[in-house]
Amino acid sequence: MDELRDDRHNHDSASDYDNEEIISIAEEDISGGVNICFKSLIGRVFAARSFSVSTMKNAFKAIWNRSKGFQVEMKGHNQFQFFFDKETDVVRIERGSPWLFKNYILHVQRWKAAENSGEGVITTIPIWVQFWGLPEQFKTLEVGSKLGRSLGEIEDIGFFQVRGKETRIIKAK
Repeated sequence: MDELRDDRHNHDSASDYDNEEIISIAEEDISGGVNICFKSLIGRVFAARSFSVSTMKNAFKAIWNRSKGFQVEMKGHNQFQFFFDKETDVVRIERGSPWLFKNYILHVQRWKAAENSGEGVITTIPIWVQFWGLPEQFKTLEVGSKLGRSLGEIEDIGFFQVRGKETRIIKAK
């Protein structure tokens, strides 16, 4: 009898898979979820200290002035997905990144379907660098681009007007 019981509990893993049903999920089955995710940002707080979903939701609801439809989900240690109702909010908040939060940096970027709902870890932060003290003839986008590339990859370049002064500086992100 013990032998019979042992035989019943020994399963051949290959035969277990033969009995499993394969479920096919079509593009239209997930289109609603994908549309929601297209209006979301993946973000990471660069800190050893952990932040909760409720902390992030309450803080950034106030910082970003969003209440209607704003949701936050945790995606890993200090990694979050922020959901918005409006595309304009997604664009505005992504363009403003990185954000300062309790003396830590939060960097957000648009959700991409290829990253499986944001599972890719954010490891770098784009920052604006300002080039001060250049002679006027060197204050061109071309010079700013070359200076910026010497520091790393360039996302954007432009001029910054200094308040109260009749001068401008070049900045690169």
